[in-house]
Amino acid sequence: MNLETVDEGEIQSWTPDEVAGAFFRGEIVLIDVRTPQEYVFEHIAGALLLPMPYFKTQYLPLQADKQLVLYCGEGLRSEHCARVMLAGGSGIAAQLEGGFKAFIDISAEKTLGISWRASVWITCLCRFDRLT
Repeated sequence: MNLETVDEGEIQSWTPDEVAGAFFRGEIVLIDVRTPQEYVFEHIAGALLLPMPYFKTQYLPLQADKQLVLYCGEGLRSEHCARVMLAGGSGIAAQLEGGFKAFIDISAEKTLGISWRASVWITCLCRFDRLT
């Protein structure tokens, strides 16, 4: 985990492996800050959606016992939302380093031994198969 200290608090950047492990153990809540269209197309199962244009700290779920971890496509939007969390008084904000793309890259390599592009191609084939 990388830490960045700013005036308002601390931004934690979690690696995809750290996020996957903590999510599996029920220690974190994932918040997807991408658009609804991106979320519907593909997302991490169990993640909540709170798109960046509507992101306000008062809309975040109250989780005293779990860390909220934000993610987007590649990390830019989630970093912006992490700063919004800090400005809202959170003190600590966490994001998935590299975003959804990094998470998919790691997942595909570990589970299938293939690249992200190949996993997207397989996903598209699976979706097409369900439609026909």
